Amino acid sequence: MLNQLKLGAKFNLLLVSVYLLGSLTGGFVLSQVLQEKSEAKVVSEALVMINTINAQRLYTDQQVRPLLENAFGTDQFIAETVPSYGARRVFENLQRLGFEFKQKIYKEAVLDPTNPDDRADEFETELTARFAADESLEEISGFRQVRNIGSIFYIAYPIRIRRESCLICHSTPDVAPRGMVEVYGPNNGFNWQLGSTIGAQMVYIPAQQIFSQARQSFLVIMAIFLVMFAIALIALNRVLNSTVIKPIQILAQASQLMGAGKIKTEEDVDNMEFRRLSNVMKQEDELGQLSRIFQTMINKIIEREQKLRQQIRQLTIEIDQSRKAKEVSEIVESDFFKNLQRKAKSIRQRDPNLEPPEEENEDIQ
Repeated sequence: MLNQLKLGAKFNLLLVSVYLLGSLTGGFVLSQVLQEKSEAKVVSEALVMINTINAQRLYTDQQVRPLLENAFGTDQFIAETVPSYGARRVFENLQRLGFEFKQKIYKEAVLDPTNPDDRADEFETELTARFAADESLEEISGFRQVRNIGSIFYIAYPIRIRRESCLICHSTPDVAPRGMVEVYGPNNGFNWQLGSTIGAQMVYIPAQQIFSQARQSFLVIMAIFLVMFAIALIALNRVLNSTVIKPIQILAQASQLMGAGKIKTEEDVDNMEFRRLSNVMKQEDELGQLSRIFQTMINKIIEREQKLRQQIRQLTIEIDQSRKAKEVSEIVESDFFKNLQRKAKSIRQRDPNLEPPEEENEDIQ
């Protein structure tokens, strides 16, 4: 089937095949690159967010809490001295002030939290168990599906009790500050142990919008590539048609004339096909070289045709002369002519004054 297609159709089929193969390969690579960039962007946003919150926690723990404890004493419960409380308030302010934080989630997911809002869900409980099982594990990240949100990226860090000061509020209710027990009750957030993993510090970044942007970028790039290919295909077809297809068609038409025996004289060359061939001969490429060789071949054919016709005319003349000589010889050798000669000789003998014509004498001799 491919052999039945014309050269232009084969060329277009080849280009389309290359485009499809290149599009599939390039599209796959581009998709992977955009996916990786999107994931890197999500991770970067999560790291910025967690580092900001941890900086706030560190500031609360090292600057705010000592200052308030010196002013009000350690027996009085002040929520602002708790790092997690300060981090939560800062994040809430970020959500109010910046649109980019509205869909982000920060949570200190604890198995037995003081504040019920911080209680870990099933997924976060599994992460906490992984942190508890492997003390060297310091970070877990990935994607999870959340109802009404879709794909969401998370990054988790373990919450481990590393300082005894934490047990002042979370060992037993009778040791905890009275104000804390009055606010949160004696049933939650107690019996923590030094070195134990009680939860996971979670940051959630909705990735659906970022991935949608990546898909839009992918579609835009592929559309641009398609338009560029269409322009290139049209341009290449024009160039191919003028520099390759038409010259080959002219050479084919001239070859058909040669095959039909219509080239005999130089006047036969002066027609449309061969005038167009002279234009191809001006090209400096391989087709121009082929056309010049073709023209040389035509000239040699015309020269041979002329020599052949001259030889045929000469041969015709020789054949006519030979035929005439043969006919004369047949006449001379015939019995009728011999009898006629004898009669003529007999007449001359009776009349010596009668001389035969010169031509007759020559024939008789």
